[in-house]
Amino acid sequence: MGTSFGGGAMTILVASSDATLRRRLASWLAGTGHIVIEADNASSACEAITGKPDVIVVDWSLGGAASSLLLRGLGQRHRHYVVVYCAQPRPADITAIFAAGADDFIDAAAPREELLARIDGWTRRRSWTATIQIRAIDLDAPGLDGLHVWREIDSIVATELGETLGDALLPTSAAGPNVQWCGAITLTLPGERVALRFGVGLAADQVDRFAHAVLGGTADPDATADALRELANVAGGAIKRAASGDGVAITIGLPTADNIFDASGVRTWTASSRSGLRLALAVVATPSHARSIRCCELREGMVLASDIRNATGALLVAAGSCLTTTSVERLACALDTEARVDVSESAPLRRSRAAVGTAL
Repeated sequence: MGTSFGGGAMTILVASSDATLRRRLASWLAGTGHIVIEADNASSACEAITGKPDVIVVDWSLGGAASSLLLRGLGQRHRHYVVVYCAQPRPADITAIFAAGADDFIDAAAPREELLARIDGWTRRRSWTATIQIRAIDLDAPGLDGLHVWREIDSIVATELGETLGDALLPTSAAGPNVQWCGAITLTLPGERVALRFGVGLAADQVDRFAHAVLGGTADPDATADALRELANVAGGAIKRAASGDGVAITIGLPTADNIFDASGVRTWTASSRSGLRLALAVVATPSHARSIRCCELREGMVLASDIRNATGALLVAAGSCLTTTSVERLACALDTEARVDVSESAPLRRSRAAVGTAL
């Protein structure tokens, strides 16, 4: 992903056919320690992104109408933070800039300090979540790692769990390896062909503290497991709500006691309170492709990859729904047992006593 965030040097692509403007911007950015790549046309800019710069500063007049196509092309290849320079932008220009895929814009007459302040603001925001890289594998879903929910998942989850526990939590460093208990939830993005597994865990030295803070002092294994599954479900709801603000629809599966902390490609961190409670958190992304099965093979927890309709064409269950026992029984009555249904390739989730909040 190029140079890391967190206040240090970044790789920044400056794309403009105006040599004077391009060199001025490059000088400003290089003077603050960033690595600058210059491109004088849309074609060379597209070639330069193979180096995966962290930030792209592009002149809106670059290639005329090609600028909007360039921005869309950048987003399709790799998620960067894109700042557009525009001379005397009108409201229509600003609308077009954001519609083309830009993250921010700046008037070409703005001083050096304004450009640096906008980029520094971005580095501060990314530094909060620099250790959390959701896309652990190469998925056919460009741009997920640039969405608000993925950039700030640690603070989103910590805030929600803190409110649930009544004890403010702050995201901290990577979780340790000794996670003894875990609750997990699957978050499916059918349209993006991505499934996320999110887990809330406890290290061995935190079990008694968790029992005192949450379970009334008794570290009963079943109660601990149920509580962690419920917290995973709560966190999944927060992620779903945040994703909806990005225009991404997420379906939440059933909570399980699966331990995902040992999964390949998993990203971990912790959420800690002032009272000393420390939760281990983890997320891993996997591809999720549809497969066709017979209606009689449907099970609770499966996620539908396409709409299910009856013989007259009436919608029974919409794509993206997570099946419950009731919905499976209803479909069994409405469809022929040999009817083919598209579901997520992700393995069905096991039923849990803590399976709450699951809906069609």
